[in-house]
Parts: sequence; C-alpha cells; structure tokens
Amino acid sequence: MTTPGEVATWGGDLSQAIVRYVGHGESSYPRERPESVAQAFGPRSSGLVDDVRALLRETEECAADVDRTDAGDSFRAVRAAMVARHPELDDEAVRALAWAWSYGDR
Repeated sequence: MTTPGEVATWGGDLSQAIVRYVGHGESSYPRERPESVAQAFGPRSSGLVDDVRALLRETEECAADVDRTDAGDSFRAVRAAMVARHPELDDEAVRALAWAWSYGDR
C-alpha cells in the first residue's frame, strides 16, 4: 500500500512523464517520445511509459460520447472527463492528454 506522499509523488512523476512523452509545450504536434521519459526517469521510465500509453488509450474511451462537431468543445469534454477520472494528474498533464487526443481525432 502506498502512503499519501507516495501517491502525490507518483502523480507528479506521471504528470511529468505525460508531458514529456507527447511533447506538449515542445512540439507543434503530439508524438511518442519514450526516450524523453527514459532520460528523465531512468529505470522507472518503463512503468511510466506503460501508464502514459494506457492514459492515452483512455482518452479514446472518454471521447466515445463526445460531440465532435466543434473541436474546442470536444477538447474541453475529454479534458473534463480525464480530470474527473484522474485527480492525481496536474493541469498540464491533462491538457497534454486532451491535446494528443484532439490532434489524433482530426
């Protein structure tokens, strides 16, 4: 069992891994960058990359009922769903997930 401090640290690490993995804030479009996660987290990166990939797949589940006629509305709907599902993630990480989803949904 993890302690509250461990959960907070894991959430922070996972948030950073998400942003690094998709290149949010560094790239003009999302892409898979596991090497960036490996550079930052070393041996722990494998588990983080697996979790990031799972969260990216989860955005597709969140989007199943989203009206996709307005890109801004669909981005906000996916973002809100991920905030509700994963309060441990920081705002930048959730934005990165929704950004990656919205780019792939075009």
